Amino acid sequence: MRKNMTELERVIISEIPEEEAGYIRDCVKKEGGLKLVSADTREKLKKELQISAENGLLITGKREVLEAAAQLNMAAVCYENTERRAEGGCLDPYPPAVMVVEGFREVDARFLKRAFQRHHHIPWKILETRRCIVRELGMNDLDALFELYSYSGMTDYMEGLYPYEQERAYQKAYIDHMYGFYGYGMWLVFEKSSGKLIGRAGVERREETCGLELGYAIAPPFQRQGYATEVCSAILNYVKTELEFSEISCLISEHNKVSVHLAEKLGFSYQTYLMMEGRKMLKYYRRI
Repeated sequence: MRKNMTELERVIISEIPEEEAGYIRDCVKKEGGLKLVSADTREKLKKELQISAENGLLITGKREVLEAAAQLNMAAVCYENTERRAEGGCLDPYPPAVMVVEGFREVDARFLKRAFQRHHHIPWKILETRRCIVRELGMNDLDALFELYSYSGMTDYMEGLYPYEQERAYQKAYIDHMYGFYGYGMWLVFEKSSGKLIGRAGVERREETCGLELGYAIAPPFQRQGYATEVCSAILNYVKTELEFSEISCLISEHNKVSVHLAEKLGFSYQTYLMMEGRKMLKYYRRI
């Protein structure tokens, strides 16, 4: 019986320089359960594309191979570097690939899995804390999101949701353009023990803060239990180690004393205030 389509099983490489292929082999070898296949002939490549369309990830620098994978709705990463570009490589026009990579020295199995997930619209798991899981929002989360925002007091200091169909369109665009382009955004916070959606937290770029901004909101029934501190501390570490940012801000309504206390607890310091849509917002800042 086949595994669920949400699991990457096979990585297929085709016409990749041996040095780069070696890096891919090394990272696949470290990950149990993944199979690496070198499709070094046209016949083998054609067979592998058919076998692996649902549960495979193709890595190649050939546009015609990427196009063949696209016809099968197969996840693909395009290998591209300056030498290939000078030879008329596949970057211009943009190839039918979920990601373009100039080298695989720093690539790990998580990167390969995330490329596969992005292609198949599977939300990324961002991080895990002692009590919570933080992951991207998927379209199947919309009902839970509306339930979250229905708690009394949930939108006292932040905007509510649009009407259902408008919110659906907004979130689809957000997934495609924010998650898809930046690789980060506002995420969902789930309680491990119950699996329940208890809040949102994440980071976004905002013009007003001239950089990265931390945002967080925990549903009232789950407040004052340390969830926000636990999750935001983990996100700050993720921002430093994974996203490689060294500074971050947060904007807080002047009346939101609880969030001010949390920001200070997380190591933020008051910097200035901004007037946004008639509201006074306090800007807190810290280096990570």
